[in-house]
Parts: sequence; C-alpha cells; structure tokens
Amino acid sequence: MLSIGRSATGNLERKLWDINRLHLEYRAKFSQADELYAMLSGLFEQHQFPSMLENSEKDLEKDTLYMKEKGIESGFDEDNNQIRPLAMTVKTERLKALIEAVQASDIYRVEIDHVDEHEVIHLLLHRKESTSHD
Repeated sequence: MLSIGRSATGNLERKLWDINRLHLEYRAKFSQADELYAMLSGLFEQHQFPSMLENSEKDLEKDTLYMKEKGIESGFDEDNNQIRPLAMTVKTERLKALIEAVQASDIYRVEIDHVDEHEVIHLLLHRKESTSHD
C-alpha cells in the first residue's frame, strides 16, 4: 500500500476501494452461525469471556458463557440462519461489560431472562432485525 501511494502512477484510493469490495464479498459469505462464532471468539479475545458447551456434570466457571448444544442446533435452520433467540448462561459480576460487548457489533440484542438461586444469569441472545449483516 505504501509503495502504491509513493508511486506517481499509483492509485491508493482505487486500491482501498478494491480491498473494501473484497472485504464485503468475503463478509457476504458468512452465515449467521459464522457471525455467532466470530462474536464469541471476540468476546474471549477482547473481553476475557470464554464460551463453552454446557456440561451438567461440571460446575460453572466464573465469566464463562455456556450454551447447550441442543439450543444451538435448534436455534439455526438448515442454512445456518438464526431462527430463535439463543439461551446462554453465565456467572459473572461483569454483566454490564458483557452485554455492552455483545451489543457493540449491532448484530445482537441481549435479554436478561432471569437470575436463578445460584446467581447464574440466564440470557437470551436475539438477532437484530437489521438486514445489513445478512
């Protein structure tokens, strides 16, 4: 990119538009399940909220998001489009930070379903109606 900008015949703006077009084409190939995976990966990498499949035989780890495998499977159709809210559980004192991080992508809305007697927070992950990410 620097060499294009330094060249008298280089067109840096055109190169940036080409890169943007490639990015948009690549993103268009993402399914909604891919977007969920990317969001969960980002929560771990940027905010230290790992995610795991729920295992009823193990205690919940603090600041870890849990989802049931059946809930994930039934939450998506055969084209990997989210068709219903996804249930998640977490035990955390950083709930506000978690919700802000999830909603920052503008793809999801988080609903607090309830907090149980063990202080486990039950969340519903709704996909926003916006078509800009589909």
